[in-house]
Parts: sequence; C-alpha cells; structure tokens
Amino acid sequence: MLELVGYRDEYADLCARVWRGPLLVSVDSPGANPFAPPLPDAGRILVAPGVGIAVFDEIDHVCRSARLSVATLTDPAGVLGAAVAVARDRLRLHRVFGLLSAEAEVVVRHGFEAEVTIPQHLWLDGAVRAGTIWGRCFDVE
Repeated sequence: MLELVGYRDEYADLCARVWRGPLLVSVDSPGANPFAPPLPDAGRILVAPGVGIAVFDEIDHVCRSARLSVATLTDPAGVLGAAVAVARDRLRLHRVFGLLSAEAEVVVRHGFEAEVTIPQHLWLDGAVRAGTIWGRCFDVE
C-alpha cells in the first residue's frame, strides 16, 4: 500500500499542481486552477511524494469525522486507499466524507456511498454542476 507522509515545504509544488479544490477525488488536468493549494494549518495534509496528496479538514474530534479530499497526478486509487486507512487506523475516525460532481467508481470500490446530491452546488470546468456528498462510516465494518 502507498505510504502517506506529513506535509513539508518541499511538497508545496506538488500540492499546487494537483489541488483542484476540496473534492473527494481529483486528478491533475491541464488548464488554469482557480483554487489556491491547501495551507498546512488548514487541516491535516498528507503527501504521497511524486503521486498526490490527501487532505483531512473540517475535523470534528467529538463526532470523529472529517472531510477528505484526494488530489493526484494520475489514478487516485492508491492515495484514496492509503487515506482511508489513515482515517480508520491512525486518526480513529468514525466517518469521512467528500464531495464529487459525478459518480466515480474508485470511491465506490473504497466503500463510499452516495448520501445526497445538491443541484447547482459546484463550479467546475467553467460551469455550475450538481455535487454529491459521498461518505464512509467505519464503525459498521
């Protein structure tokens, strides 16, 4: 399994390149990026050097939940799987969730379920799109 390490300044270029905003999964694509990369103090940023990043933010220590965003240069499956393992085993979270504009097979394979779709919720690729919140609970496993 891919290993995630803590954020260091040497990973700033990777973060800036792959970050497409707080989406559950996103893959580097050419073109302008309207989102500034995540700041190290905005949440917990974990890095797969040369591959991508996983960001846990909106961390709720009482409910043991967090929003998860994964951004990669190529296929996000490895980073998503490593992030799910970190959430479950190291952070001991009950639930992780994230937002996507369309169904992605990779999140279903990692145990996420669609919870609610919000019409006209995201601005992506120059258009307003529906956003679906995907979640995964670990306490039911």
